[in-house]
Amino acid sequence: MSKYTYIFIINKKAGSNSLNVSEIITDFCHKHDLKFRLLETKAAGHATKLSYENIDSNNIIVAVGGDGTVNEVAQSLINTNTNLAILPLGSGNGLARSLNIPISVYKSLTLLINPRISKIDVGFINEKPFFCTAGIGFDAVCAYDYAHSSHNRGLANYVKVFFRNFLSYKTQVLNLNNKDQEFYSLTFANANQYGNNAYIAPFASLNDGLLDMVLIKPHPKAYAVILGIKLFLKNINKSKWVNSSQGRAFEVSFEKAQKVHIDGESLDEEITHAKVKISPMALNIIHA
Repeated sequence: MSKYTYIFIINKKAGSNSLNVSEIITDFCHKHDLKFRLLETKAAGHATKLSYENIDSNNIIVAVGGDGTVNEVAQSLINTNTNLAILPLGSGNGLARSLNIPISVYKSLTLLINPRISKIDVGFINEKPFFCTAGIGFDAVCAYDYAHSSHNRGLANYVKVFFRNFLSYKTQVLNLNNKDQEFYSLTFANANQYGNNAYIAPFASLNDGLLDMVLIKPHPKAYAVILGIKLFLKNINKSKWVNSSQGRAFEVSFEKAQKVHIDGESLDEEITHAKVKISPMALNIIHA
């Protein structure tokens, strides 16, 4: 029997409605003689409370959902001895993919039997933690639209949101290093991808003590297709329309208030200034 108790924090709104994830988890834990508890989230922010209430070095807290659920659960575990695991049920699953965690619920559960645990960095934008990416600009506008539209979650619907905003989106102005410049999107990456193997920062590492800042400049609309292809080919950094840099901290201001997403989830407030920093090796996490 494992020395750990597994606390599964489940977002039932994530994943397929046809998948009885609670039943799958229960069957798996009984089969492998694992001590466990199932907790379901009731509203936004509830996962953070549940996680906080179960901080214990003898517990492994399992976020069952997408990157937004993972973010909520992980917030409470920063700089603690409690370990995080992920059962990826989201549409992107960026952090899980960066950790080589299988997207299959059945396969990801097997990682809990003899868990491999490492420490990873945590990013912060205006003191709010992110574990995968934080973004401003086009992708943040899409994240806001996606969150406030009446549709089911999932990649197909996100693609619809993308195209709905593609033609109408106007570039914005930021000030970086005392220089004003137009930008299409600005991403701060702890992990190397948004999710769905779309690599916004191909050389980003979760444990190098650095964040990657990726600025996509204004570009011809027709070139967006090529940028999209480059995302999946892991070479968007080679485009002349993209500037990339690494650092431990960044400070950026904006001409107009901007929407922002954290790990794919849109924040309610807009920002005119962003202070971004990294906290090295601040989270214990189970990986493949």
